[in-house]
Amino acid sequence: MPSVVLGMSGGIDSALSAAVAVDALGPDRVRLVMMPSKYTSRESLEDAAECARRLGASLESISIAPAVEAYEAMLATPFMGKSPDLTEENIQSRARAITLMALSNKFGPMVLTTGNKSEMAVGYATLYGDMCGGYNVLKDVYKTEVFEVCRWRNANPIGNGPVDPIPERIISKPPSAELRPDQKDSDSLPPYPVLDAILHGLVEEELGVEALVARGVDVDGLDIDSHDLFFGRVLVNGVDVVPLVEAELNRRFPGRELQKAQTPEGLREGWEAVQAAAREHDLTLREAATVLAVSAAWRSRSARTHARSALVMGWRRTI
Repeated sequence: MPSVVLGMSGGIDSALSAAVAVDALGPDRVRLVMMPSKYTSRESLEDAAECARRLGASLESISIAPAVEAYEAMLATPFMGKSPDLTEENIQSRARAITLMALSNKFGPMVLTTGNKSEMAVGYATLYGDMCGGYNVLKDVYKTEVFEVCRWRNANPIGNGPVDPIPERIISKPPSAELRPDQKDSDSLPPYPVLDAILHGLVEEELGVEALVARGVDVDGLDIDSHDLFFGRVLVNGVDVVPLVEAELNRRFPGRELQKAQTPEGLREGWEAVQAAAREHDLTLREAATVLAVSAAWRSRSARTHARSALVMGWRRTI
């Protein structure tokens, strides 16, 4: 890839992603695109422009309004009598993905996605929308850590890179996807310090919900979906800050077990696990195989038991 392209929203995730890209590749190889909708605030437009100026990278604006309006007109009849909901929000996200992928196809840059680990872990992202791209530098960075890294980067110039590249207003304002009027992340999620404490316990420490409650973490009102915990990680290619997958593979598949997995008996056991997991949890065979490959869910117990444990418990394994 000769360069990268990413969507600038005026928010903190895209600002940090852009800063990392410029630090790594230089501003001439980073193409920034603002894709406003009718919900995009003037503040976001100003913040994206100021961040791009500090980074020394080009910023262009391509409105998604015509695409969104076209889809609204196209779907008016089948949607008749239905109130706007998450569907319309996802259409906006996917219109942006189509725009970035079109630029990638036409000119060759790789699309960078900008979602953070907190959003990916709980499914606060759009499949074929803001998850669409070739690489994500924030894949393994929790939202609270995004704020910390931004402040660190502003205080620490890298090489000949820009000084203080991320405007303070981007760091201090409440996060918002701006997909509906006056939207804030806090409308759908707990405060990020609370959410990240929960996710860190589940993902990094492999604790169960009961252990988190005993620790004093408030999990009330949060629907923790192990399916999201898995697929938020395996569907996005990016930087692994915490090498949990590699550690798990090394721990779950020592040499003898890896050799066993490659025998006809081991392959049969694995295939049976995939089929059982797909049936029990309404997954495609490919989805089930992906989960089991990443989690190394079978080792010495029955494949079916491990498949169930891996899929239901997510990273909170008891095996």
